[in-house]
Amino acid sequence: MQSKGHWYHKECFEMKKGIEDVANMFLDRIDPNPDFPSLRRIINDLVVKENYDPKFLMFAIDYCLKNKWNLRYPAGLRYVAKNKEARAAWDSLQKVAIKREVEAQRSLTETEIAPEFDLDAAPVVNRTGSGNRFSGVLSVRGD
Repeated sequence: MQSKGHWYHKECFEMKKGIEDVANMFLDRIDPNPDFPSLRRIINDLVVKENYDPKFLMFAIDYCLKNKWNLRYPAGLRYVAKNKEARAAWDSLQKVAIKREVEAQRSLTETEIAPEFDLDAAPVVNRTGSGNRFSGVLSVRGD
């Protein structure tokens, strides 16, 4: 994928985009004038070194604001990300999302893989008399 003249792997581009989204969310909702280099360093450390999902970090910021936790500085983002209560809320949200996705996949595969099948239907025989004994194999019902 290409962004601003640079080429990225798909996963790397998604990680870069996620880091930008977390930084923008922090700027919009917490502090519009933070020490930007430290904010980027902390977010990069959390995402790259500690393998936090950027979506989780955005959820943690939102969870922090909804529960009126005190988050004023970029360094506080580490504590919010490592908070057990926020992690438990994220895990329960993910379980619900996975359950919905599995149910949606199950309903799709049941209709696609097993279409309606009539066990009492008579076999379709196509005898055209062309001399080809395999001519009835590819016949379509209703032809």
